[in-house]
Amino acid sequence: MANLAELTARIENAVAKLKDAAAAEAQVAKLSSDLQTAQEALAAQDAAFQAQIDALTAQLPPVAPAQPAA
Repeated sequence: MANLAELTARIENAVAKLKDAAAAEAQVAKLSSDLQTAQEALAAQDAAFQAQIDALTAQLPPVAPAQPAA
């Protein structure tokens, strides 16, 4: 009977570890998805900032070339 109890405990332990691994895998997938979403949002924000910089730069008056020192 001790062998059966030991085997049952080992199986239950293995099942618990598999459940923990599955939960960890699901968490990694969620974090990966969140990271992808954040990267896409940052890329869009970067593009918007670059467009603003380009628009403001276009409004600047032309700069005369530097004169050589005498």
